[in-house]
Amino acid sequence: MSTPLERDRLMELLAAEQLGDLSADERRELDDAMAAASPQDLDAARDIERHTGELVRAFDRADAGASAGDSTRVALPPGVRDKLIAQGRVFARASAGSSATAGPAMPVRAQTAPSMKLEAPRNPVWPWLSVAAILIVAGGGLMLTLGALRDKQRELEASRLAFEQSRVELAAMSDRVKANDATLALAQRQADALKKELGDSAVALSAERSAAAQEAQRAVDLARQLADATRRVGETSKELDAAKLRIAAYEKPVDPATLQQNRTKLLEVPGTVRVAWKPFDLPDNPAEQRLVQGDVVWNDELQQGYLRFVGLKVNDPNAEQYQVWLIDERGMEQKVGGGVFNASADGEIVVPIAPGIDVGRVALFAITIENPGGTWVPDLKRRVVVAPRDAG
Repeated sequence: MSTPLERDRLMELLAAEQLGDLSADERRELDDAMAAASPQDLDAARDIERHTGELVRAFDRADAGASAGDSTRVALPPGVRDKLIAQGRVFARASAGSSATAGPAMPVRAQTAPSMKLEAPRNPVWPWLSVAAILIVAGGGLMLTLGALRDKQRELEASRLAFEQSRVELAAMSDRVKANDATLALAQRQADALKKELGDSAVALSAERSAAAQEAQRAVDLARQLADATRRVGETSKELDAAKLRIAAYEKPVDPATLQQNRTKLLEVPGTVRVAWKPFDLPDNPAEQRLVQGDVVWNDELQQGYLRFVGLKVNDPNAEQYQVWLIDERGMEQKVGGGVFNASADGEIVVPIAPGIDVGRVALFAITIENPGGTWVPDLKRRVVVAPRDAG
């Protein structure tokens, strides 16, 4: 059995043959289609014969009605109308030539296969042609079914192509959606990492702010201490001036014998202590002179004392001087200058101690080398000897 499309094509070729519009290629195609036609298709061709007379009469009525100006009739286009009427009359004459009972049938078309030969006349007009003629007679208008079928086929093909295009676009859109989902997931992970990084930065920033606040507080404390020290310096300016005068007096040469006698007398006073010198070493920073010997004689109550040195190097007073420091038992922050002096000759020398202000219980005596005139605050870069007082 042929497919619906093959059957439709066969009927289309048969109709074109009767209308005289069949080309040489289409005629060959028609011959091949008839050779391969199914019995059902051939039966359909024979059934058309029975409608031939009615078709021709319908054409005649349509033609007559159109000529009389009947508005209920729709005239066919002249070319189509003439061809259809001519073909109808041919079929009418063919039908009229047959006997009323049963005359010899008009052969439809010889089949290429011997078993497919038919003696009935071939009426290659499609059944829709009869229906179209009846509709014309009834005044419903002409339906050019063949053209409509072709239009429908073209619309169907266009719809199929549109569907395929839509399917391709849908697949592409699905791929884009997947790509967008992947991009969104990556962006979310990056956002989470950035959020965590910002959180860590906030913690670090908080710690830095806390450290900065503590540093600022230390700076305030140091500034307060400096202000207090400045105030104390102002309060003791007079005492410092007096100390300078005494220091200047001690720089004048004093009879060594007199100094030795005074030192001996002070040793006889109750409460006087005697402490030996040793190198003023610091960790990884030894004293500048290591062979100095001697001692310190001091009385806290009288605030008097003498220094004795053996082996102290001679200094240049224009470049440097030795300076005495007294540190009470409160620590190194409570040091007081005890005067400056020069080592003018080798051998034993005795130097009086002249503190600028009264000090408490002295815990340590030290000698440093400073610029001429001495300094208020030693940097301890050039150290010579130190004499720590015993706890007793």
